[in-house]
Amino acid sequence: WGGRTVNQVVIDTKVLEAVDKIPHFVDSKGQGVLFDPEDLSQSATQTSSLPPRGSKVAFDAPAAVGNDGYQAPRLYPPLRTHAVQADGRGGVSGTFFPYVIPEGQHGFWEPGAHENLLRKRCKDVASANGTEVAACDQASYFDHGAMVLFSIGRYLATGGKSLDFEPCMNSGSCPEILPAPKSRD
Repeated sequence: WGGRTVNQVVIDTKVLEAVDKIPHFVDSKGQGVLFDPEDLSQSATQTSSLPPRGSKVAFDAPAAVGNDGYQAPRLYPPLRTHAVQADGRGGVSGTFFPYVIPEGQHGFWEPGAHENLLRKRCKDVASANGTEVAACDQASYFDHGAMVLFSIGRYLATGGKSLDFEPCMNSGSCPEILPAPKSRD
């Protein structure tokens, strides 16, 4: 992170400001996007780090499209690797900043909503290009809502002793995650 503290990272990357209308970072369409400090979708590369402290955080070109379908600059390693630590009571404490949409949002979607958005976007692009839309139903998509919800669920279930972000949380396939109940008619 170029010698920055956690606090300096959220300041220098404009995470604390969280205003996409001031285009500190842009996508390929020139629209302002926020910086993703957590990279829950594991889209960052090891070269996604920051310049030395005191240097402006800027990028020559928009980021590549990530596993979550967004063109966002991302932090490597994720902020939570330093912002969430063991506490003096046998648990973990800290903060993390989930990146839900490029324009910013307080809170997160329910599991499946982000996946549905990406599937719809895929179908819209396929239709516009005259290609097969059925492939969009077979594709795998990253779901921020599922990742955040299941991570928080595990944190609560362990009594605050574990805050994990495992790939199985994206799909709800971790062994301890119970299947959804049957629909009530």
